Amino acid sequence: MKQDRLIGLMLVIYAVAMWGLVPVGMRSLLLDISPQAALLLRIFPAGLFAAMLLPFLPMRKLGRSGWIRLVAAALAGNMGYQVLAAIGIQLIPASWTGMLFGLEPVFIALGASLFASERMSAWFVIGLVISLVGTAVLVLGSASGELKDVNVLGVILVMISTMGWAVYTILIRPVAQANGAFATACLALAISAMPTVALLSPGVAGEIATLSLAQWGTVAFLSIFATVLATGAWNVALGHMESSRAGMFLYAQPLVAAAGGILLLREELTAWLAGGGMLILAGVAISQIRTRKHKITDAGTEAY
Repeated sequence: MKQDRLIGLMLVIYAVAMWGLVPVGMRSLLLDISPQAALLLRIFPAGLFAAMLLPFLPMRKLGRSGWIRLVAAALAGNMGYQVLAAIGIQLIPASWTGMLFGLEPVFIALGASLFASERMSAWFVIGLVISLVGTAVLVLGSASGELKDVNVLGVILVMISTMGWAVYTILIRPVAQANGAFATACLALAISAMPTVALLSPGVAGEIATLSLAQWGTVAFLSIFATVLATGAWNVALGHMESSRAGMFLYAQPLVAAAGGILLLREELTAWLAGGGMLILAGVAISQIRTRKHKITDAGTEAY
């Protein structure tokens, strides 16, 4: 049991670290190319790579309900999230995009409570509220007019996109547990990549042809390490812990994104960023400590 928890923890940390750097990678691409081109470059290679892995991965035959969940997770959840986020990231700094992604655990925990019968303790709710307040501080800072390169539409689109990942996480978890976590993730990525073919146009092809070697390196990072491997790690981790508990670690994403934006893209570190980040960390500490204690005394309540 302890080994399972450790495996789940390590996989979640890897996934969150990679996803935290996604806004940085996407923002660096979107400074030079369109959202359509950036979306195609991230999703299609990842889906192709995932499809190539599928024949080598053990996976049980999916039933009708499994296929419905998987397709809904891939298109409504993952693809919807990617489209809105790609447009939004072009309009706001990577550090603020990452901070807005901090809303994901709120929607995951809420959805798990409403639809997956996962229990939330009072301390868990307190942690969520504190972390949400921290996220709100960062959102207010981005809309205060004191910072440059922040567009209200971008903030709104990125905020809405966080709901898509909650949909993905909740829908795909039972399928991953019954049919193999990594294989399910790869199949979902392959399905998500199909609609991106419609984005290919002469203009997009021309943009892709002008990419530098460094930009292709960013594409490889986004497609393989931050999409295929990170998504696979996330799905495997969900087989070792509740989705609400795993979702709490997503609060670290804003801090990774902020650090990446500041160090790699030379974005500004402000009091808004520091204050919001401290509140998010406090919420994570409170929620995770209490969740571990609750798990020991109330074993067997995890919903599947």
